[in-house]
Amino acid sequence: MARTPGADYRELSRLWTPTAEQYAHLGRMQVEDERFRENYERIADGLAVYMRDAMAAYARRIR
Repeated sequence: MARTPGADYRELSRLWTPTAEQYAHLGRMQVEDERFRENYERIADGLAVYMRDAMAAYARRIR
């Protein structure tokens, strides 16, 4: 199931409401943390970088 950064943020906010900066950091973790990166890259090549960039863009919108 494809998830948009907005849907991801809303789901995450049910448990914890991250600031824009925290959400952007979570996006960076998708690339920097090997465990996250490997999970995304199993789905599609480049998906971790795409998610990082999409989450950063969403974080800029909610600031």
